[in-house]
Amino acid sequence: MGGSELLAHVRRKYPRVVRIMLTGHASVTSAMEAIYDGWVFQYLQKPCSTEILATTIQNALLLQEFVLPNDRIGMSTDEQQALLLKLSVSRSERPQNS
Repeated sequence: MGGSELLAHVRRKYPRVVRIMLTGHASVTSAMEAIYDGWVFQYLQKPCSTEILATTIQNALLLQEFVLPNDRIGMSTDEQQALLLKLSVSRSERPQNS
């Protein structure tokens, strides 16, 4: 089973799991399959910097915490990114505990 097929299977069986694809064999076809069949939140290509991977995981956790419990599973990637930006801004405006 290829990565895109696995992600599509996970989407069907566990729709509330945020899926991230990290691949060393990127192609437009594989990216499209992963995004549309597996509803992949983020598609990363190796080599991937630690900073990008950490930010992607952090955003996926925000998505898991705020979006999926509110039944917004069918949101487009653009809608997800807009919501994540809004959540990130609101979190950064909170007073920090010293």
